[in-house]
Amino acid sequence: MRMQGLTMRGGTEKTICRQVLRAIVQDMGQWRLKGMTDKEIAQHLEVSISDVKTQKRAKFTPLPDTQLAREIMTDMAAKLGLTLTEERVSTLLMLYGVIVAIRALCQQSLYGRRSLA
Repeated sequence: MRMQGLTMRGGTEKTICRQVLRAIVQDMGQWRLKGMTDKEIAQHLEVSISDVKTQKRAKFTPLPDTQLAREIMTDMAAKLGLTLTEERVSTLLMLYGVIVAIRALCQQSLYGRRSLA
């Protein structure tokens, strides 16, 4: 997960939880229920309100598609009373695939230019 630019403070599970919390507070892919306040999110997910506010400003980094990531998404969705749809899951994971593809294309074009020079 470090290769994706994620800071691994607290280990893999905590890192994934932070990314899902970011998706919730930034309302990515309908992860945030309409009308739910930051305080309510903090209460449901058993995190501090300052964690919620910090994650609101933080940059979201897509997650790799792993069993652990899906389990954490399922758990956090249940705590919020959300149904975990494939659309919600793919919002956090699909972006990851797009970024990997773009990076690969950029590397190919960079290496291609260097070899021609």
